[in-house]
Amino acid sequence: MQAKNYTTVEFDREEFGKRLKNWRKNKGLTQSAAAGELKTSTSYISAIERGEKKPSVDLLLQLYIRYPTDFGYIFLGEPIDYIKVNYILNEQDLNYEPDPERSHLIMIHLMNELNALQDENRKLEEIISHLHSIISGATKIIDAYWSEDA
Repeated sequence: MQAKNYTTVEFDREEFGKRLKNWRKNKGLTQSAAAGELKTSTSYISAIERGEKKPSVDLLLQLYIRYPTDFGYIFLGEPIDYIKVNYILNEQDLNYEPDPERSHLIMIHLMNELNALQDENRKLEEIISHLHSIISGATKIIDAYWSEDA
């Protein structure tokens, strides 16, 4: 089996939703019970399972905190290899003992960083939208100015 290159893989909502649904059913959880454990609504879980919505960073973090050993399958379609995670993040040799607790803490930190980046992205989008409005207004003023001279 060839390793996946995660730098070029796009997030597939439908596949994620199918994996979440299969995982939930294998755990014997209803959508309502899963929503309760993951601190979200049943309708949101349902929409994710149908591939209509992407999971939020908060939901992924809850999923990882509550089910760290299942997270790799649900999110990536394959288990997380803690040795590889620690190797990549610590740049150490693959022969050392894996530390799932450290991987868990690092994953939480990375999810928090991702959440912060998404917040920054939303702020930048608001600024860009505001700048577009300013430019549009300035363009109208310039057009009006030049049309008066014509």
